[in-house]
Amino acid sequence: MKTIVCLSSQGWNSDLWTNKQHIMSRFAKKGYRILYVNKEIRSFFECCYYSMFKKSKEFPYFGVYDLTEGVSFANSYSLLFKKKPDKQRFNAYGFKLKLIQPFFDKCDDDTIVWIYHPGYGDYLDMIPEKCRVVYDCVDDYKTFPEFSSDSKQQWIQQSEAAILKRADVVFATSKPLYNRLTSVHDNTHYVHNVGDYDHFNQVSTKSYPKPKSLQVLTGPMIGFFGALSDFKVDFNLLIKMAHTFPDYQWILMGPFDQSALEKRYLELFQLSNIHFLGKIAYSELPFYLYHMNALMIPYCLNEHTTHVFPIKFFEALATGKRLFITNLPALKDYYDVVDLFDEDTIKSVFSNLTHEDDTRLQNQLQLAKKFSWEYRVEHLLGAVFS
Repeated sequence: MKTIVCLSSQGWNSDLWTNKQHIMSRFAKKGYRILYVNKEIRSFFECCYYSMFKKSKEFPYFGVYDLTEGVSFANSYSLLFKKKPDKQRFNAYGFKLKLIQPFFDKCDDDTIVWIYHPGYGDYLDMIPEKCRVVYDCVDDYKTFPEFSSDSKQQWIQQSEAAILKRADVVFATSKPLYNRLTSVHDNTHYVHNVGDYDHFNQVSTKSYPKPKSLQVLTGPMIGFFGALSDFKVDFNLLIKMAHTFPDYQWILMGPFDQSALEKRYLELFQLSNIHFLGKIAYSELPFYLYHMNALMIPYCLNEHTTHVFPIKFFEALATGKRLFITNLPALKDYYDVVDLFDEDTIKSVFSNLTHEDDTRLQNQLQLAKKFSWEYRVEHLLGAVFS
């Protein structure tokens, strides 16, 4: 049985599942053993607890426990380093690899190391040469706010360059990412994000009672679901949308930092037709989406979103609802099944929510059904073993 070590950029129990959890959980169902290396850091005592009372049967190493069938979870604890960037990076990336070094010391020749974050590039010497290395690039990390300083920009570039030099296979989730990476690595594949069709298509095939938080609202409801980060979501545009259509209810479903948003967009929380519902459990999303008149992805157009192919795109299409999006470059191939808008076209685009186009509806559902996680997993494995 092949083992995949996933060096993730996200904790398994994150508020919002992304590529990492969706893909690794499906690899496990195909019979692969998954050692998921957690991005988050636990306490030393918590790791001791896992080692003493929940030790993994497949990977009996410190801080590792079996999460679900086929998936084991590797934790690390915080080292007491002072604020030195190189030490902090070792703590975040190198120390995680150090804790699972006993596995690498005796791993099989067909072990795959699946890297999501370029931060691991400094510590590739801890991964045996016999392992097959995959770099799954889902974001341009240089464009994240936390990496904006010159030193961190340089670190990200150098670390990613090291991974590209070592990687056997490289994947990119958007064409802008692919165009950048394929010029460096000749075995780069464009495999864009997909969605959970079966879960989200329930919105078009079932009926759901209206959640309490929506029962007091009147008028058309336009919904967004996902992380409400201001380097992705265009809140100034959203405020203008709320002013243009005061009778529409603009529903935001996802985690957000209210204090941070209030400092920059105080009016967001003063408008009576913008509603922050907070995080909605994945299993409960259909209850909310069912009552939306349409869905939206009002993303900014900036250096970061140029490289973004939102997972929520195909999820939204699967609901059968009309989808309004800003002109994201990564989604250009699918503009024919959505409504595009920007600051100048808000009024004309959103005026007629009742318009129905049966042909476009069928096309969007066919696309959503085709581009499922199962589809993506097959393409990833096909490229890894070709």
